[in-house]
Parts: sequence; C-alpha cells; structure tokens
Amino acid sequence: MTRWLLPIMCLLYLVNPLSAMAAEEVVQAQQGDISLMQQFDDAEEIAPERAISEKRKHQILFFMGASLLLLLLLTGGLGLAMGIWEKDVFVWHMLSAGLTVTLAITHAVVSFVWFYPS
Repeated sequence: MTRWLLPIMCLLYLVNPLSAMAAEEVVQAQQGDISLMQQFDDAEEIAPERAISEKRKHQILFFMGASLLLLLLLTGGLGLAMGIWEKDVFVWHMLSAGLTVTLAITHAVVSFVWFYPS
C-alpha cells in the first residue's frame, strides 16, 4: 500500500496546476461569450420597412392556427377511417400527422418569438 502512495501523491501534485489552468480557460471562454452576447444586445433595431405590424402578426398566427385546426381534423378523420371503417389510409394519416406536428411546433415558436418579449 505504501509503495503506491508516492506515485499517487506525485500525480495529485501534477494535476493541481492543470486544474488551475483549466479554470482560467473557462473564465476566458465565459468572458468571450459575454462580449459576443453584448454585440447582439447593441445591435440596431429592425429597419421600419422590414418590421411587421402587430395586426399582421396576429393575422399570420390566425391563418396558421386555422390551418392547424384543419390538419388536426383531417388527421383525426383519417385515424377514424382506419380504426372504424378499416380503410387503407395509413400513409396519408401519417403524412397529415407529421404536417400537423410540424405546424403546431412552428406556430408555438413563432408566437413565442413575436409576443413573449413584449
């Protein structure tokens, strides 16, 4: 047991400066991240010709929501057709389900980005 004590102590002695150097690198990386984020905070506002009005944002989200509702009803109808009437519409059901999920995620992200900060 004592013959392993000296190599272990030497190893711990060598690891200590390495951990201090790693800590310095982490601090420098964090400072670089902070300066990068400050560049985005200092960015200019969106140009007026590119800005979207609140009314137009609501209209876009309304059309997305209406399309989402229609896709949801279509997916449910195809699922019922498969389950109750034993129709062979599995591929169409899966396609409409994929589109429904994609549109739902897009609707959620767009509404969060447009309306959460204000």
